[in-house]
Amino acid sequence: MRLLIAVTLFALASGPAAAGPPAPWLCSVPSVVVGNLSGQTIGDGFVVVVRRASGAPFPGAYVQVIFPPGGPRPLVEQEPGTSVDCATRTMTRLADADGVAVFHPRIAGHTETDAVDVRAAGVLIRHVSVRSTDLDGNGAVDLIDFQRFAVNFLHAPTAPETDYDQNGRTDARDFDLFRRDFVAGARGTLCP
Repeated sequence: MRLLIAVTLFALASGPAAAGPPAPWLCSVPSVVVGNLSGQTIGDGFVVVVRRASGAPFPGAYVQVIFPPGGPRPLVEQEPGTSVDCATRTMTRLADADGVAVFHPRIAGHTETDAVDVRAAGVLIRHVSVRSTDLDGNGAVDLIDFQRFAVNFLHAPTAPETDYDQNGRTDARDFDLFRRDFVAGARGTLCP
């Protein structure tokens, strides 16, 4: 009986619903990857849900966040379960049994153009923009970043690069997220 159940489960798992590449139109990827230097969670993290054309989850898919040369970049050190290839400026994490990969990215710099690629199993899922508490991308949340944040907070509250909670304004919640890294003197080793 156990053998029959095992064979049935294997057949279901390897059937047409489980086969095929990711279907970008069914995958879920936020439009902005928000990170910091400390690795503290911002919101729910950067949550990528990978699905196949059948709508079935894609467990075990390699999910990659790929940063272009000359712009924002990941730090060498990331949370356990996330690997970094500095040569290609790529962060990689495996999707869980539900096809979900959650990053708590340690990144520096920002771009409001959709210059960063998110791929799953090698398939381009979406282009996204980037925000970090390290606004100038120098590997430290310092006075230069504080000055820029303060200008946006006081005079340009709709500036997107300091809207970490993505509610459309640089406000007290964003200040709290920025403050955590600034007070801690957050630093990190940047990928070249």
